[in-house]
Amino acid sequence: MTTLENIAGATHPVPDAKEEVGSDALKMPWNDVASFIPQGFSLAVDGLYRETKNNDERLSGAVWVSAKTRDPQSEEWGIVVEWIDPDGKQHKQAFPRNLLHDKRGIALVQALSAGGLEVIPGCENAVVKYLGSFDIPNRLRSVAQLGWLRGEELVFVLPQKVIGKDASSNIVYQPERYSPTSSTMGSRGTLAQWQMNVAMPCKNNDYLIFALCHSFAGALLEFSNMESGGFHLYGASSKGKTTALQCAASVWGNGADPAASHDSYIRKWNTTGNALEATAAAHNDGILILDELGTCSVQDVGKIVYDLFGGQGKARMGKDASLLSRRSWRSVGLSSGEVSVQQRIEREGRQVAHAGQLIRFIDIPIDGGIVRDTHGQSSSAFVKQLKENSAKYYGTAGSAFLNKFIRYFEHHEKAMREVCESIQYWVTAVANAHAGLTTLQERALQRFSLVKSAGILAVELEILPFNIREIDESILGVWRAWLNDASNLSDADRGVRNVREFLQRHGSSRFDSGKSYQPIRDCAGFLHRNLFLFTDAGFKEACGEFDTRQVAAELLNRRLLVIDDANRFKSRFSVPGQPGRQRLYAVRESILEG
Repeated sequence: MTTLENIAGATHPVPDAKEEVGSDALKMPWNDVASFIPQGFSLAVDGLYRETKNNDERLSGAVWVSAKTRDPQSEEWGIVVEWIDPDGKQHKQAFPRNLLHDKRGIALVQALSAGGLEVIPGCENAVVKYLGSFDIPNRLRSVAQLGWLRGEELVFVLPQKVIGKDASSNIVYQPERYSPTSSTMGSRGTLAQWQMNVAMPCKNNDYLIFALCHSFAGALLEFSNMESGGFHLYGASSKGKTTALQCAASVWGNGADPAASHDSYIRKWNTTGNALEATAAAHNDGILILDELGTCSVQDVGKIVYDLFGGQGKARMGKDASLLSRRSWRSVGLSSGEVSVQQRIEREGRQVAHAGQLIRFIDIPIDGGIVRDTHGQSSSAFVKQLKENSAKYYGTAGSAFLNKFIRYFEHHEKAMREVCESIQYWVTAVANAHAGLTTLQERALQRFSLVKSAGILAVELEILPFNIREIDESILGVWRAWLNDASNLSDADRGVRNVREFLQRHGSSRFDSGKSYQPIRDCAGFLHRNLFLFTDAGFKEACGEFDTRQVAAELLNRRLLVIDDANRFKSRFSVPGQPGRQRLYAVRESILEG
């Protein structure tokens, strides 16, 4: 059901008078469309009326259609509805036209009612008929998804407005399906107030600055040649993780603590099914923020990581059995929890966390707490104030960033070139300073560099009140915290660890030395001088869920695997009780020293 999740903010109050349309005394907000009001209906300040022979019947508050909408293919038609709420504030929203015919338009009426339109019970059908009868010539291009529009000219769609140089005035956001985040993407206060009360307190706090920078990174994904992905902050409770999430959320919308407000931009991990797809799609070209990993079922974590950042939903059938278009999205994520995503999948879910999952959602350990500099306040007072400010001043930084970004770059090609150059510059500099990075670490470095590039751009566009050095040091500090965490291993690295742990656990008890007449139970191979000779079955068991060829290649790379043929990972050996020479994985005993 389509609900009113993204009504525009208030414009101007309507005068408190009961004047009919056409009065010279007042200029009403619907005067431009007065001549298109359907026959048999009339509008007055106090509402919509149905004309009858005796007395006109009031149906609802003032409501009218100001335009018709359609997509570039002249499909997905809709209407732009405007109305006045009981406080005299004007709202505007585009709705798919098919809502007029869905259960007699009840979904549309419910959405308008939720947005403040007073509809008299029993008059719903009449209101729907009135709205559907407008034959108005005004046309707008409808867009069903937030984020960047395709094309060389830069245009970004937000729930309440479209930001662009020329074409944006003829575009309107019209979500085709449930959009659960749009209502949280409003604004409150000014950019200067946000900078002073939310951004400035983050100074000298690496994780808080990192969170702010990362919030801008979603808007750069389009120009980065990178896939969706994010970061997960984990550590003991009461260490400020949710506060970091609130700061990041305040860039685009309501930064309230999700435990205290249903209107918070921050979502919970326990979102599943259709709501999961809708949530991900609603954050296209933005940041998806999830709190409390522990609320998510351990069996679902790994799948959710893939689904959230896979970029595409499942194929679905419409009510008429037609195939609906798949949802698609591109976003960055920020999450928190007491344990890492890897721990949640492996130790608690008893599954294997693969490198693809770990690189999509990078686990960042929090040792000693998020907040390091409280700027003269007690830690509790500082956190309390920052949390309150994130719910008081929000939503201005993101739109200001987009406005200046579009004004500076103007065209897609220039933005793509400069963003990619910025990302690669830092990747090269850090990689040169940290020789011997694994493939997984190099891929993670790309994502950290995207965050840094977003932060620097936000500084240069005068959105973040820091200098470039502060951004560089903060992102580098968080990168080092991740790099020093022993859990950031590739699948091959973790496979080697499994082989080592297998040998430490069993020693030589699962290997035939040829010196015993007793059969070896569950024999994994043979002993030969300083080598463990694994059979295929034994090596597969030792590697666990990881690919044996990848693990063997990593063992060879570490000079822990002996080979006699450059094209094979197994060598020939004569072993007790076996005819001829057998091909076996020859792992050096020195693996136990690692």
